[in-house]
Amino acid sequence: MSLGGGAVSDTLIDVTDRKVALSTIWIFVMFNTVMADIIGFIEPGTLARLARGETGFELTAPILVVISLIQVVPILMIPIARMVRRRESRGLNVAAAGLTLLYVIGGGNWESTSYPVFATLEVIAMIAIIGLACTWRPRSRRGHDDTPVTGGG
Repeated sequence: MSLGGGAVSDTLIDVTDRKVALSTIWIFVMFNTVMADIIGFIEPGTLARLARGETGFELTAPILVVISLIQVVPILMIPIARMVRRRESRGLNVAAAGLTLLYVIGGGNWESTSYPVFATLEVIAMIAIIGLACTWRPRSRRGHDDTPVTGGG
């Protein structure tokens, strides 16, 4: 089974518009990221440890900026996946998914009860993003995948 490219009967998922599919998967990643944080904060003792400054490393301004920049990547990819031409979008999606994958695997609290659930879903989603981006080929004449979003109707 593949993630797209053929008739519905011979694929797991029919992906007719890669831009929409990629953007939608990035939305899925963002919801999982947010929910992992929210659920993680309500785990017993988590907020108390954070209030005492027990993070496992020193939280400095530069570290917070780096974390913020990494966190903003999936947010930016939601519109970028829809608006950028196929050729550029492929590389951006692969790079963003790779960076986000490293962050999820290396930067999460695997000792948490809930994080492994959300992280697993995020990893699967980013593997799908990489797969869709790498197999994204230009359409013949009638396709819309390589057309940038423009105003008007």
